[in-house]
Amino acid sequence: MKAHLRSKGIVCCTALALLAGSQAVSHAEWFSVTPLVLTENEQIVRDRLIILVDVTGSMGSTSKFDYEKALVQAFTGTMPDGPYESGIDSFAGVTHSEWLQQPLAPFSHDVMVRAASRVEPLGSLTPLSRAIRNQKAEVAGKMDRGALLVFSDGKVRDPEDVLQACRDLKTAHGGEFCIFTVQAGSSERGRKVLQEMAAVNGCGKYYDGASLDSAAAIEGVVRDILIGAREVPKPAPQVAKAAPMPWKLNTILFDNDCSVIAPMYEGMLDEAAAMLRDNPNTRIHLAGHTDSNASTPYNQKLSERRTEAVRVALAERNADALRLDTESYGETQPAVPNDSPDNLHKNRRVELSVTE
Repeated sequence: MKAHLRSKGIVCCTALALLAGSQAVSHAEWFSVTPLVLTENEQIVRDRLIILVDVTGSMGSTSKFDYEKALVQAFTGTMPDGPYESGIDSFAGVTHSEWLQQPLAPFSHDVMVRAASRVEPLGSLTPLSRAIRNQKAEVAGKMDRGALLVFSDGKVRDPEDVLQACRDLKTAHGGEFCIFTVQAGSSERGRKVLQEMAAVNGCGKYYDGASLDSAAAIEGVVRDILIGAREVPKPAPQVAKAAPMPWKLNTILFDNDCSVIAPMYEGMLDEAAAMLRDNPNTRIHLAGHTDSNASTPYNQKLSERRTEAVRVALAERNADALRLDTESYGETQPAVPNDSPDNLHKNRRVELSVTE
């Protein structure tokens, strides 16, 4: 899926574990939600979202499960239209074929709402780690941004195995994979598990399900997981044409997903800094680029980090920072086609050119 809002390097793991106290159960009837409509300043920041719902025996009383299901239905009912995939599974310690299974597919509001309505308790143990690992086939090699949304009380026999399953899923995916958690129930041990799940990949968030007692609270979770600010492209700087100088175009190449300057370019940086000092009317333009691996937003940020690394390296050599112009283009201006490992390497670059 290649689109303006696409993130190729990234899948986030969103684990929502929902807490339903005795006071919270009556709140289920309060949920009256509609799909979020994005403003002109917002965009979808996920490529895919998988929802996992705990329907095991540890969910306890009917009221506890009913509140969890109400939250699942409220979340799916609030999800906005957009260019991303979604799916929903339930899990319990019974035969896998008995689990609700709605595979990843282009987002459809009706499909997700219907699937959420079919979530039913199945009882037995809580095979959360197995449920997470079952998603590997769907996300393997996606290299984009995704989310695994898990509704659970967090009561598991082997918390470390659950955390390892989250790490394994991120590794299989290859991009950004974040975990968000909301707890159903009040178990302190379950809370700790879900908080650790949200932190394991460094980009998630834990929610207390008892606090999600309104449509506005649900909307906040949906925004946290799926929506971000729209990135407005910066206009290209109006720079004068390069004048003939005793210093030609130079290029610094980078390793994959890296913004660290290799030692082999130290001499080039020394020469560039000296040229600025010797030519007070001269400027250097730094243009950062990436290959086509990972998502468009991710590559934009990566090209900015590469440009900034070169700018800092020159400033550390006493180059006049006010005469360093920077621009970052992400993957949009490849030097060569991204069709081989060698060409991919050539596109991971910062170009240094001289302007008057």
